[in-house]
Amino acid sequence: MFSMQYRIPFGEDFDMEQIRTRIRERSSPYEGLPGLSFKAFMMQSLGSEGVNSYSSFYVWQTPEAFRRYLDHPEMFGSLVRGFGRPPVALETVLEYAPVTGQPASAIYTASQIPDGISYGVIIDKLRNAHAPLAPVGSVTSISGNPWRVSCFSLLNAAPTAQQREALGDENLWFQVIHVSGS
Repeated sequence: MFSMQYRIPFGEDFDMEQIRTRIRERSSPYEGLPGLSFKAFMMQSLGSEGVNSYSSFYVWQTPEAFRRYLDHPEMFGSLVRGFGRPPVALETVLEYAPVTGQPASAIYTASQIPDGISYGVIIDKLRNAHAPLAPVGSVTSISGNPWRVSCFSLLNAAPTAQQREALGDENLWFQVIHVSGS
């Protein structure tokens, strides 16, 4: 399994309702898509995150499913036509807890793996940091360029200001608009 995440930033005056509409109109083909564990359609808004952006996070079961997605004119092709080809983070999944329900928010945290430190130590640190948020689905992944571990957790509710502050500034927070999957 591997994860894929991209984030497309927009200007301050971008109407984020366009993204909500896009998600409503384009999420159904991902329901039951062979080889896709889930896709989280997400956004950040100027009011809550200080930036307008559209983002998606995927967990792919096989390279073949990922390739079908890339080749499909109404999936990745539609994204490229609408916004250009975004940079993507592709990572190998180490741990996966399936999504339950329709989460309201998500947190993504990545941490470099320093020389002399086991990646397992970093995984435990990230998992323990996210645990008080009561994730309803999570993915822990690793990549080697640069060497880092990431933790993506889906949550039933938006985090409180106190929870955000306790976790620090190295996290990306998202509003989850919809989750599709098989």
